[in-house]
Amino acid sequence: MDATNFDSTATWKAGKDKQLAEIKSTMDIIMERTKGLSLSSSEREKINEEELEKRARGVRLKIEMDPLGSENYIDSAELEDEGAQAKLRLAVWRLLVEDVPTDETVFKYLTFLERTLLAAPKHTLIEKMKRDLRHVLKETVVDKKKALTKERKKLTAIGISGEAVMPKLPKTVPASEEFVKLAENYKKELLD
Repeated sequence: MDATNFDSTATWKAGKDKQLAEIKSTMDIIMERTKGLSLSSSEREKINEEELEKRARGVRLKIEMDPLGSENYIDSAELEDEGAQAKLRLAVWRLLVEDVPTDETVFKYLTFLERTLLAAPKHTLIEKMKRDLRHVLKETVVDKKKALTKERKKLTAIGISGEAVMPKLPKTVPASEEFVKLAENYKKELLD
């Protein structure tokens, strides 16, 4: 390396250090000017709520991976006090209940929900919800059989018949209004 390259490199480094020094001094000025300013109580509360919501979403994702560790995830969250943990527990529960589907997949989700330790106080309500939704779903199956019989009669009337003839019905029947309303009502009860 020759002397001219060394001098230009040293000059470049000195210029870079000077820029950093200017940035630091600018930060010092900003800190001095904002020293007396503080957030209002409503602004602090809003920031705390947003932080809690972010933590709740994170814990919820962890619970999806391992429902049995739900309490551990909440306890391991670095929170100031027990009140904050209780708020986090409620926020996570709210997120879990809001995701309860209102179609036939509800049973799989409720089984997942029961496995979380957060659902322990609501276990009897979840069981009742499953039982009532199954009853409504059975009525839908009866309606589906009636529709199948009706379609077979139509095919027979036009000359198509036999044991192998199966009318095309949609594979997934949309949930009945009664099923959706019942699921929504139970979701509200789970949040209480």
